[in-house]
Amino acid sequence: SKPLVAAIEARDLDRARQVQSRIEMALPGSRYAQSAQQQVNQLQAQLALAQTLQSVEQLLRRSSLGADGINEAIVALESIEQANAGDSRIRRLEDQLIERAATEATRARGSGDLMLARALIEPLLARRADASSLRGIADQIDRDEQALAAQRRAEEEARRAGRLALDASPWAELVSLTGSDGQRVDLPRERSTPLLLTLPEGRYTVAMRSPAGETREVAAEVKRGELAVAELKFAQVDVDRLLREAGYR
Repeated sequence: SKPLVAAIEARDLDRARQVQSRIEMALPGSRYAQSAQQQVNQLQAQLALAQTLQSVEQLLRRSSLGADGINEAIVALESIEQANAGDSRIRRLEDQLIERAATEATRARGSGDLMLARALIEPLLARRADASSLRGIADQIDRDEQALAAQRRAEEEARRAGRLALDASPWAELVSLTGSDGQRVDLPRERSTPLLLTLPEGRYTVAMRSPAGETREVAAEVKRGELAVAELKFAQVDVDRLLREAGYR
């Protein structure tokens, strides 16, 4: 009917519903009533699409979206994309949203807020796993988190560390240092006594070798913030004899 066409062209949903209701009352169940209902439904969908697109555009005009703004935009787009699959305007706004998320996530990562950086990109990555800019940032965040975790472990170990002084008479070379768990500790480059080592608290077995080649072990317990001492006494070395045996005399 002309009144319905006029209402639809004017995009006046209330008036279109009124006209459609009158048609349904006059011709209930007729093809005219069904057609009127379809036209009203189409107008309603078009208006909902336009309103949602406008709301997302307004969000994108904000100076900062934040995780809440990005989630709000995603919810809005999801509410219309099924009924409007393939609409280029939805894809265009989603691309803009990805660009904004990448910018804000990069800024958050630069300030050290990795939790916010991840919150900004993960909802969009769930929708668009092909978004290379977001994927690259996610990889960077992974590396940052791994480095931060390693730093925290090192700091915790440093807080739990004590010192171990090693000495021997007349002197000795450190051969091995084994923790109570059976794991060997990496040895320093300089291994001749006296030595001062920083170690996590715990019990250790220290093996040292004398100039004469004798290897002996001594137990040591390192406590947090304290100095432990491990000493061994070897037989005195006959320097002249060693030099003669080595062919120097």
